[in-house]
Amino acid sequence: VRLGKDVYLINCASCHSIKMQGGLGKDFNLVSYTRTKDEIRKYALNPSKYYKEFGYSANAMPTLPLSG
Repeated sequence: VRLGKDVYLINCASCHSIKMQGGLGKDFNLVSYTRTKDEIRKYALNPSKYYKEFGYSANAMPTLPLSG
């Protein structure tokens, strides 16, 4: 859990909140209700490839230094 929190703080927190506090991206609580773990992983690893499949008209999410 600690390592996941560190990954979130370094790579995600600037755009995604976890307490419904707003941000450029969707709150992660909302994402967890609409996407499976595998979908979240797939999109996080390659957002420019999958943004249309996930229903977005453009890709605003950067490619992050994450590994599978």
